[in-house]
Amino acid sequence: MSSATLLVSAQNKIQVLENEVERYRTRELKLLDRIRSLQQQNIVLGNK
Repeated sequence: MSSATLLVSAQNKIQVLENEVERYRTRELKLLDRIRSLQQQNIVLGNK
């Protein structure tokens, strides 16, 4: 395998991992928003 082929392969793998990280970040933000929402509802209901 040429070094150019190895470089492209590595770049593709990096891109796949970056996309995966972005999906996890998005999921984490959605979960944090959901937690905040539930905490607010809990406060409104008088449960602290």
